[in-house]
Amino acid sequence: MFLAMVGACAGSTGGGLKVVRFLILARASLRGIRQFARPRAIHTVRVDGRPLEESMVAGIIGYCGLWLLTFIGGTLALGAMNIDLVTAGTATLTCLNNIGPGLALVGPTENFAFLPDLGKALLSIFMIVGRLEFYAVVVLFVPGFWRR
Repeated sequence: MFLAMVGACAGSTGGGLKVVRFLILARASLRGIRQFARPRAIHTVRVDGRPLEESMVAGIIGYCGLWLLTFIGGTLALGAMNIDLVTAGTATLTCLNNIGPGLALVGPTENFAFLPDLGKALLSIFMIVGRLEFYAVVVLFVPGFWRR
């Protein structure tokens, strides 16, 4: 399931964290450790030998945090509907990432028909959010976006 979470490549239609975001998140984490060890040194996150702007790194870290909070919230929401956590977690993961089957009751030989209507609606929203990318959907609810 971890590979399904980060397996999509940049520019693909798969949702989720994507390989490049996970790579940048890992490098930013390592930079944080280096920064702790040598606080006066200038450390940059590089991809293909080129340094990334700090705003881009911060945006990716924010995206990953938003994705993680949505995943945890969706899993807990489905768990509150009396769905076991393996099924709830993998159902949320498959819908956020648009990747196919999960595990347990949403595994490859099962389907989502047993879910309550509220659960299906929640997972449908996750599929849309995962497909369109989080920031594109979240910005629709920011009042400043509509004032311009």
